[in-house]
Amino acid sequence: MLTLMFAVTSFVLVACGGGTSVWETKPGQCADINSGSLSADGFVKEIKLVSCDDPHTHEIFAISDDYVATNSDLDGIYPGSEALETHSINQCVWLAEGYIGKPVQETSLRISYIYPSIDTWNDDNLPALQRNSICMLAAPLDDPKLNKSVKGLCRQPNTPGIYPPFQLSADWLILTNSAPREVLRVRLQQQPTSPITLQFDPSTKGLQVEPSQKTFNSRNWSSFQDFKISKSESELEPGTLSELRFLVLDSDLSPSDPESGPNSQRPASDRNRINIPVTIGTDQQKMSVFPKEVTIIESGNAALIGLRLNQSPTSASASVSITSDKPNRIVIQPNEITFSSQDSAPGQVNWLSQQVLYASAIADDKQVESEEVTIKFNYSDSLAGEVDAQEIKIRVLDAYSEPSACKLGND
Repeated sequence: MLTLMFAVTSFVLVACGGGTSVWETKPGQCADINSGSLSADGFVKEIKLVSCDDPHTHEIFAISDDYVATNSDLDGIYPGSEALETHSINQCVWLAEGYIGKPVQETSLRISYIYPSIDTWNDDNLPALQRNSICMLAAPLDDPKLNKSVKGLCRQPNTPGIYPPFQLSADWLILTNSAPREVLRVRLQQQPTSPITLQFDPSTKGLQVEPSQKTFNSRNWSSFQDFKISKSESELEPGTLSELRFLVLDSDLSPSDPESGPNSQRPASDRNRINIPVTIGTDQQKMSVFPKEVTIIESGNAALIGLRLNQSPTSASASVSITSDKPNRIVIQPNEITFSSQDSAPGQVNWLSQQVLYASAIADDKQVESEEVTIKFNYSDSLAGEVDAQEIKIRVLDAYSEPSACKLGND
């Protein structure tokens, strides 16, 4: 018997009802599911999608892998609710940590899922979800409505590059037509008890990765391994935001025992995902700056901001200066970068290189819980008479207060 350290609710998928068809939903969408959404026997007859900024009960965060029978002779035969629920729980619990930034067992959020009924299992006309489940996060029992997305909700700001169990060289990548490739460096945070593989998710659109996977073990876990990331020429439009997706494959086959260690509920068939945003620069702008919104803590680590030119300076060099509307609150280092169009001169960097800036807060005596600062990036190629400007927002917190949903309830 599987012992769960968190609340779980389950629903059964049926191929009828109003609202949005369940098989048309996507991760990142929010829904308000109540008794009116269910038939008398608990089957889902409709799902009402709402904005994640409006009150809602559930957020869809993943689609599980297809259920595969352990006995090949049983392929295609409906396995029954018990087998499908076990499959759904194993998948959804493991996937939730990468989505919210913390093991769901350590929060008040509840795992919820919708799995196939025997009718949908045998319905070959369904476009999707015939063999897999929808993973959802539900509001805490003592606060039955969520008012915003829970994606990244429990990931503390100022922890750049930390995606348990991995440490990454970047939280994001900036690719352009002129610089369509970048290297992402990855290593484990601690020695694994069994090999762990980081594998490129082939469902990722518009991006290519070489090699497609790396395995970390007790010998190489502390050394950075390189993935070469490149964008496809036709699939990603300039000025868009994509997502680089990796699967985490854990070979630990230990039994499901909450006391046996951090990998105890993660058998080989379970998969976590690490998602890295990738912004695609456009030639219509001189530069790309990412991310557009940053949160930092007054006493915490600096936040990392990426800067890359989308095209070569027209003249020999161009500069980007960085200013703040509250210079007594935020320090940006460096606050000016000069890019050269050819070989780098002293004090200049090659225009094709991605630059990383560090934003940190200056402590003050004000008791203000949150403060917003605007950072402006000013591009200037004075000889060519070319200028450009972009802005990002930095939210400064006096201290980090973990959202209540990210804490265990009192019950």
